[in-house]
Amino acid sequence: MSQLSLFDTEEFYEFPKDLLEYKENFLSREEADRLKDHLFETAPWEQRTQKMYDKTVITPRLTAWYGDDKKSYESADNNASSTNPWTPELLALKERIEQEFGYRFNGVLLNLYRDQNDSVA
Repeated sequence: MSQLSLFDTEEFYEFPKDLLEYKENFLSREEADRLKDHLFETAPWEQRTQKMYDKTVITPRLTAWYGDDKKSYESADNNASSTNPWTPELLALKERIEQEFGYRFNGVLLNLYRDQNDSVA
């Protein structure tokens, strides 16, 4: 089963207004590509496990958790990830988002979908 795309279809997906504000071209293509390539190469990607029904399964993607001191990310199996300190690149992006939208963030979970076999579920 293939995963649906929000951005590569002819039909535009309308995000719920009270859930998410989408700002097209917030980063230029060059900025986005540079950040993606940097994170792809430098993030401490790990594959986690999660409990599904009565089984423990490997999560079908890689993740990396960054955040403020003393913040942790716990997956569904209560397996806490250590917090990686903000990189200069992620910190600059965080501050830019906070300035633009007026919200503060204390962490970000990166997900890497390596191929058509990786997914959210």
